[in-house]
Amino acid sequence: MKVQDIVRCAVDESKFMLTVDKMRESMNIPLEHDPVKEVEVLADKFQLTQSEQGDVLRQLFKGGDNSRYGLFNAVTAASQLSASYDRATALERIGGEILAMPVPRGLIPATNKPMRNITPLPLQLETA
Repeated sequence: MKVQDIVRCAVDESKFMLTVDKMRESMNIPLEHDPVKEVEVLADKFQLTQSEQGDVLRQLFKGGDNSRYGLFNAVTAASQLSASYDRATALERIGGEILAMPVPRGLIPATNKPMRNITPLPLQLETA
């Protein structure tokens, strides 16, 4: 039953498109720090080993993409270098968490339209 649920979610078109949209969005989010510092922050947050940290940094430089998407790709590529299946799976999960991180406030596009109040007005009863 669990396998069926996982497969059903994996092939759900709307969920798939949400993931694709997150990936596209992440291409436009630059790393907050230089690549070395960014990987150090990531290593602290997710308890990466020195070896994993080096693998992620090498993959990030190899990919040449200093966006959140590039970091996501570097982490998932580094997972393929792991000797342990469990650790490789954990690195893949970390890659997913990178995609799920909120967009930095300064990168959210501002709209020029003022907000409209759509709250219904209370019904006015006339008193005679």
